[in-house]
Amino acid sequence: MSNYTKTTNFATKDSLPAGDAAKKVKGTEIDTEFNNIATAVATKADSSAVANVAYTTGGTFTGNLVLNDNVKAIFGTSSDGLEVYHDGSDSVLKDSGTGILRYESDVSAVAGTILEVKNINATSGTGSFIKFRNAYNTDGTAPYLGGIGTQLRVYANGGESARFNEHGVQLNGTNALITAGAGTPEGSVAAAVGSIYTRTDGGANTTLYIKESGSGNTGWVAK
Repeated sequence: MSNYTKTTNFATKDSLPAGDAAKKVKGTEIDTEFNNIATAVATKADSSAVANVAYTTGGTFTGNLVLNDNVKAIFGTSSDGLEVYHDGSDSVLKDSGTGILRYESDVSAVAGTILEVKNINATSGTGSFIKFRNAYNTDGTAPYLGGIGTQLRVYANGGESARFNEHGVQLNGTNALITAGAGTPEGSVAAAVGSIYTRTDGGANTTLYIKESGSGNTGWVAK
């Protein structure tokens, strides 16, 4: 697409003295300008039709495509597939057709991250959450996963069910820990009363340990 570029500045001819050959307007000058205009018009989109333009064989955008609130990008024949839109409050990814919403990646799980949930506005004590809603639960009872700091937490029915961290697993929002390792936990593993430790190099009566007393790394009893 080309813009119209003026070849002859006719306004400058007005200031030329009478008798100056350049003061005359030539037919060739007018013809050149009409050709310039014709070229520009022929290579520009009709502005009145831009709103309804559609590419049936593909197209490439080099700028942002802005869709107003509640204007949907719909994927699928007969508009029965995936909808992506913003409703004024939330951004919505809706699978409204048959089948399931499936995520696929060509990246090997060994090579690196294939899916990341990131909350760039998270502060200390907050994180990123994935909630599982259906017709049989409410917003307050729906189970969800939360990534808080270095921990992965599981919530159900409004309460914390499990917390996974570098030490092991804590259940039902308590400090009781389920963990494992080599060697005895006595004097080396700090945990709350009620914690469980399985020893990977243990033998008879030295494989399972229960934390029965204390708040530090002592009070473990082999079972």
